[in-house]
Amino acid sequence: MSEELQTQRVEVRCVSRPPAARVARASGVSDVETDGPVLRCTVTGSFQPFLEALQGYEVISLSAAPDVSSSHSLTGDPGRRPSSGGTMRSQNVNARVAAVLFICATAASLVDRALLSPVLSSQDYLAAIVANQDRVTAGAFFQVIAGLTSAGIAVALYPVLRRHAEALALGSVGLRFVEGALYIVGAIGALLLVNLSRLAAAGAEASSSSTTGALLQALRDRASMTGILAFYLGGTMYYVIFFRSRLIPRWLSGWGIAGTTLGLTAALLVFFGVTDMFTTIQVALNVPIFLNELVLAAWLLLRGFSPTAAATEPAATSSSATFSDVPARMR
Repeated sequence: MSEELQTQRVEVRCVSRPPAARVARASGVSDVETDGPVLRCTVTGSFQPFLEALQGYEVISLSAAPDVSSSHSLTGDPGRRPSSGGTMRSQNVNARVAAVLFICATAASLVDRALLSPVLSSQDYLAAIVANQDRVTAGAFFQVIAGLTSAGIAVALYPVLRRHAEALALGSVGLRFVEGALYIVGAIGALLLVNLSRLAAAGAEASSSSTTGALLQALRDRASMTGILAFYLGGTMYYVIFFRSRLIPRWLSGWGIAGTTLGLTAALLVFFGVTDMFTTIQVALNVPIFLNELVLAAWLLLRGFSPTAAATEPAATSSSATFSDVPARMR
């Protein structure tokens, strides 16, 4: 015969600061943490000791959801608690994969920009490409890497983020796939410019080469700019999930939301021709998100996701209970 004790993750909001120490001493209560008037903890078995610990404090709301990361099972070994680290380890693998992809995407973008910009922005860019074909090809390769790793970030984060907001998580994956695809279009444009420069050097009609080159340059610029817009929209989605779920500290996710908002503003200014790429205002508006993503990558690599937030199912995707739903005999 076996008996399972239900483990639930509980959040209670009080009028004043909740009695964290008293709650932590209650039978069956663990993992107590507070955030102002909000107290979160894990309750195993009966709610009675937990509710008794709250006596004398005015409760505004109480919600409880099954803790999918752990359970207490009395099967053969009464005091045995099965390991609950498997889910957390899996989610931290996702966090670290995403961190590596953040670093790779940033590095690849910087390298491709450093290789391509001086050549493609020169006055006689077709002649410059002929003289630097290997450099342009290498730049296009790194732009492909940037596109693939950018899409990979959202894929790595999706299994974790979908538990907290599936629609936003799916939206971020879609937009970052669009971003990656458009970066690859830009890389193909650079490779086509290499072919065009060879034709021009071989004696192709100058006016035709110039027109085709201008069109390829415009394609590259527009594809890259649209990809950047997709990046900021997709990034905003997963930062919103981070902020709501507390998978990472709120100061970091809030910084990310502010950074993507500023970056999106800069991208729209460039898209509509108000300013150009790499002007002082455009660079300044992009610095916050650039620094944020480096810090985010370091945080995910070293710390991973918050164990409490990652192990808790939100009320929207699991059965939940409010304080009024708790049987009167348990109050």
